[in-house]
Amino acid sequence: MIRRLCLVLICLCSLPLQAAISPFVAAKLQKAYELYEQDQSQQAIELLESLTPSSADASAYVGRMLAGLYSAAQRYPEAIAQMQRALDSGGLDPLSERQTQHELAQLLLSQERFDEAIVQYRALIASRSEVDEDARVAQWHFGLARAQARLAQWPQVQTAAAQALALLGDDEASRNPVLVARQLSLTAQWNLKQWAAAEQTLEALLALQPTRLAWWRQSISAQLQQNRVEAALVTSALAQRSGVLKSDADHLTLVQLFASQGLPELAARHLQHYLELGLIATSAEQLQQLARYWQSAREWQLAIEAWETAAAQRPALLWPQIQLLMQQRQHRRALVVLDQALLVESLADRRGELYLAQVNAHYQLKQYHRAREAAVNATEHGQSQRGESWLTFLNGKLGQVSG
Repeated sequence: MIRRLCLVLICLCSLPLQAAISPFVAAKLQKAYELYEQDQSQQAIELLESLTPSSADASAYVGRMLAGLYSAAQRYPEAIAQMQRALDSGGLDPLSERQTQHELAQLLLSQERFDEAIVQYRALIASRSEVDEDARVAQWHFGLARAQARLAQWPQVQTAAAQALALLGDDEASRNPVLVARQLSLTAQWNLKQWAAAEQTLEALLALQPTRLAWWRQSISAQLQQNRVEAALVTSALAQRSGVLKSDADHLTLVQLFASQGLPELAARHLQHYLELGLIATSAEQLQQLARYWQSAREWQLAIEAWETAAAQRPALLWPQIQLLMQQRQHRRALVVLDQALLVESLADRRGELYLAQVNAHYQLKQYHRAREAAVNATEHGQSQRGESWLTFLNGKLGQVSG
């Protein structure tokens, strides 16, 4: 905005030559410019505020210059009012009028006055003439789309972005504007849940920015939203081969994407693959997450093995392994792991629960005497109520057996 202000002020240096502006007003404008050049913006503002120009031209240019000075001073409501004054005066030539409208629209957008910004951008677009280049008009459509996006007017955003794209060429100079238009389209399509259209837009974005991970991630997400799992797997493999996944975090991004879409098996397979290749550092945290993914996918044996591997690095993780073994009625194996867990210091506060699990495992195997011993231990380690209940039950069982 400051740079645009300077351009406006420089243009005003020639104002004394314009017959529609009186020599008095032209001199004041020149003086205001000199004050601004000397970093005396407040004095320049006060000078112009004291003017009461009589002609439309003078009123327009005084208002426009004041708007620039107010913007430089971050007095935006006053800047907006002066820009509107300049436009309402009818004293601006067509080119200056459109420039001022564009500045006003941008300022309204920056001040989050979105409805007013939309009105200005639409007026700009409607007033296009033969001298307005396509690239400039595309910028107006961009501004319109941004204002509409802030109001969640997604169908209108799509229209404005498409109109901007239609005005842009395929040359290098259009690369960044095209990127902006595609991003606006994608935002609208995503919010409208138009997954097929979003996938096409992402293909175009990947052509422009093939190394941007966000586009790969969203492409996979759009495919999964359409239940195109095979396509998502292909895109995931392409992302891997493209070299866009450079860190643990990058690889985990794809893993978490599959998980967030309710596909824990694919998340687990990707995570396991990345761990095996060393693309994600092996840690207790990642192995624990792998076990959870397998468990969510109801791949019980793979989950048990993952918990076992994780527990080798963090012994406290023997507990979820035991719970899953008991759930899957693998009682003999559970008892082996329970013996290990009872020796783990970090599981000391769970010792009562471990003994209760031991009771249950021995009972399921009809090892009633061992179950009774474990119940006594549970009672002695903070599980008195449940331990006593087991003891009462098991004493009855043992009585039946001996009888």
